[in-house]
Amino acid sequence: MNRKSKAIKVYVLTVCLACCSLLYELLIAETLATLATNAVIWYSLTIGTYLIFLGFGAMVCGRLFRSTNTGRDLAGVELRLSAIGAFSVILLHVGHMLMGFFWARGRYSMSLFL
Repeated sequence: MNRKSKAIKVYVLTVCLACCSLLYELLIAETLATLATNAVIWYSLTIGTYLIFLGFGAMVCGRLFRSTNTGRDLAGVELRLSAIGAFSVILLHVGHMLMGFFWARGRYSMSLFL
């Protein structure tokens, strides 16, 4: 395989992974906006958190992965991120349900969650 075809595959993979990342971000923001009924704040917090961790990941990536098998490292990281992204919306709904349950039973006041 020549160098040009490898570069094209890397670019296509990068675009695909970036699109998946943005979709996860939008799913999480929409779920939080729906559950908390304040879309502007939750979209802003989600996008800000996304950008912070995007920069943090870029900063740490060079220190963590110094091996020669970058394809395996990329696949491992992306599989972990896809699992986190897939379960994040489910965990948000479960957390919202549990918060409502404990708040309705009167064990906790709402001030703990604000």
